Amino acid sequence: GQTGFADWKNGVLVNRSLIDPDGLALMTYLNKIHPPNIDPATHNGYNYQYLDNPPVNRWELRLRGDFNPTEKDKFNVVYTQQNEADINNLGIWWTPGFASPSPSPLHATTLANLWTANYTRILSPTSTNEFSFSYSYFTFPPAYTDPAAMQPQTAGYAPHNPFGIPAAQAFPMLPNIISWGANTGNNTGSFSGLYAPPAIKGFGNGYGNKKMITSYQDNFTKVMGRHSFKAGFFWDDNHQIQTTGYGSWTQGAIEFDNWSQYTTNNPFADMLIGHTDGETQVADAPIHDMAFHEWAVYAQDSWQVTKKLTLSYG
Repeated sequence: GQTGFADWKNGVLVNRSLIDPDGLALMTYLNKIHPPNIDPATHNGYNYQYLDNPPVNRWELRLRGDFNPTEKDKFNVVYTQQNEADINNLGIWWTPGFASPSPSPLHATTLANLWTANYTRILSPTSTNEFSFSYSYFTFPPAYTDPAAMQPQTAGYAPHNPFGIPAAQAFPMLPNIISWGANTGNNTGSFSGLYAPPAIKGFGNGYGNKKMITSYQDNFTKVMGRHSFKAGFFWDDNHQIQTTGYGSWTQGAIEFDNWSQYTTNNPFADMLIGHTDGETQVADAPIHDMAFHEWAVYAQDSWQVTKKLTLSYG
């Protein structure tokens, strides 16, 4: 540690002139949103715990309609919808052990829609054609319920990001605060860190993805004597809109770890005096708009050579 900085044995800060005002602002804000709620004497030195157990409510709907205008024509349409509440208090997808609850949770309604339609036509006693269509839509659009809580001015913090506020970012945000050395387990850490995604303008001031898939397929069947012929095709269009990969922080990320050159061997003390292990920031986080097609054709025959032998090829 730094000589003359603190009396660690008695937990007393000796040289207050070394305090960094932005480090003090961050620590004060973190203490406000993560106030001590347990006794460290009975919890292995920890003074804060949080049970991340949000309710997950889901609603599902399935409708089907059938219509047979003639004996040779059959139509059916199926619609399926699923809505699921998604409440993310620490981050999304994955958070390290040092991550504490974000100043604002991210809420999303995960929506999935699926339409399928099928038309079967009996062309003759020995031939049938079946055409199918489907369209599916899925979105996961988490956004901050209290954007002001994520902003630097709320904490009294002055950002020092090398790229300022990138154009893709919806509003000024506190940097993520990282301490890998304080990551003591999957759900426990000894540091009040932040590990939250940026809010992206091009995705409704949120973060996530949308997927749309349209597909068509047709199958023709013809029976001729001992042969059963089948032929058909499949084609689909896959379209996905997604924010830049998790870990590309436009708001920046500041690391406090005890392997840094100027560490005090205490990440909280490092934060207080502004001794960081470094800061990373991406200059932009463009929306990825991806599309691709898949297609296939096939033809096959099942030939009953004898009562005990059938050859299938195609």
